[in-house]
Amino acid sequence: MISSIPAPLAGRVAIITEASRGIGAAVAIDFARRGCSHIAITYLGNIDAAKKVLSSINEISSDIKTALIRADVTSEMFGQDVVKAALSSLAVNHIDIVVSNAALSDTKTLQSMETHTKEAFDQFMTANVWSPFQLSLAAIPHMGRGGRIITISSVASRRPNVNPMVILGATKAASDSITRALAAAYPRRTGITINSVAVGPTNADALRMGMAKLPKEWTEALYVRVTAERRIAEVDDVTGVVSWLAGPDSKWVNGNFVPCSGGSMLELQG
Repeated sequence: MISSIPAPLAGRVAIITEASRGIGAAVAIDFARRGCSHIAITYLGNIDAAKKVLSSINEISSDIKTALIRADVTSEMFGQDVVKAALSSLAVNHIDIVVSNAALSDTKTLQSMETHTKEAFDQFMTANVWSPFQLSLAAIPHMGRGGRIITISSVASRRPNVNPMVILGATKAASDSITRALAAAYPRRTGITINSVAVGPTNADALRMGMAKLPKEWTEALYVRVTAERRIAEVDDVTGVVSWLAGPDSKWVNGNFVPCSGGSMLELQG
């Protein structure tokens, strides 16, 4: 019997935004393991971390064509610029998979709803709603049948949030709504599926830095009550769901809000 390594994403061209760390980095590396031939990742501030991700990809296979794109999710042209740069840097004329992971969630920018400034509100809306929306619209003309668009969302989009998470949760809810609208508008003539993945607190740099600034009672409650297993997620808990949605077996999943939160939304699901 001849055995082979499954490669459900063999030959696919992927863009993963903010993949220099955390969930984005883990997704990019998992895509490489599953056979992607071209992978473009974006980063903003930490080029060394981004280069390390590309090095990990090339350790899996030196044949994988990679591209590193510096892009600011708060820029109005983020989506168009990323797609243009990916096509050029990877030397391809199409895109198969887009993972919108970049978002603004900086605890220094988060404010209470009573004192939230319009400037900060607009910045969050641009980064977390406008940019993934425009990224999808920019990518779709370059995607064929079987294309996949996956937006990394949050359980905060369905929960009544407390300060300082109110506006962040609102932006994620708005992005989920746009994901459903895109999923209703495009698949019939394009064969593209468009979904969002709702993650809960995940053991990555952004959470660790944010947790250090929160009151002790918040962090204790988070660890005790966050999931059915009473633990926060590891990045590998999320990557398998994203990679499955990116592959051929998910072809009949479209317009969905896919919980990947370890049961932390059980009270909302009934």
